[in-house]
Amino acid sequence: MPNLSAVVITRNEEANIERCLRSLRVADEIIVVDSGSTDRTVAMAESLGARVYTKLWTGYGPAKKEGVGRASGKW
Repeated sequence: MPNLSAVVITRNEEANIERCLRSLRVADEIIVVDSGSTDRTVAMAESLGARVYTKLWTGYGPAKKEGVGRASGKW
């Protein structure tokens, strides 16, 4: 079981996703919950090793819960 999970909520963050995910390298797993990006956000996140899940946007709370629910880390 991983110790530390990071959850990132995205939508059209191509310009920022690489820097964001590289800053989270200390995490044992990185989960991205994407809300319908039309740019390269998803492809870039996957290429950087993140597990990506798509969820229609219903707010930050539901997106965060989706990511936390997918996380397997202790923290």
